[in-house]
Amino acid sequence: MILEALKDLQGGMTELKQEMSTTKTELQKEIASTRTELQKEMSTTKTELQGEIAELKQEMSTTKTELQSEIGLLKDEMSDLKNEVTSVKVTLENVTNRHLKTIAEGHCDLSRKLDEAIKGNVDEEQLLVRVGLLEDDVRLLKEKVNTIA
Repeated sequence: MILEALKDLQGGMTELKQEMSTTKTELQKEIASTRTELQKEMSTTKTELQGEIAELKQEMSTTKTELQSEIGLLKDEMSDLKNEVTSVKVTLENVTNRHLKTIAEGHCDLSRKLDEAIKGNVDEEQLLVRVGLLEDDVRLLKEKVNTIA
């Protein structure tokens, strides 16, 4: 009876060992299968991410090139505008102001002759013309100083 019980117990232990071994093998297969699936998914995700990163790098490179081109164009336009402004200032200083001075001097001469003819006082008008010219010169000098500063 005890022997039978021991044999039954040994038989039960053998069955339990076989079941444990089978369960262990099944778990190992499932773990291996899950690991393989995860590795495939991670590999796919990695490949997708690498593709997206490469695409983003290409887009950034294109954007950078476009921006550099636009900046170059803007610099050229700014240079052209500066040259035009300088040309206008030079024309104003050398041509227009000189002509205005000539007209003012001619006007002063006419005014002086008229004053001599009618014995009037031309000093006030001459001073007004000179003050006007000096105000224009001061305004131009202020603009130059502001440009330099």
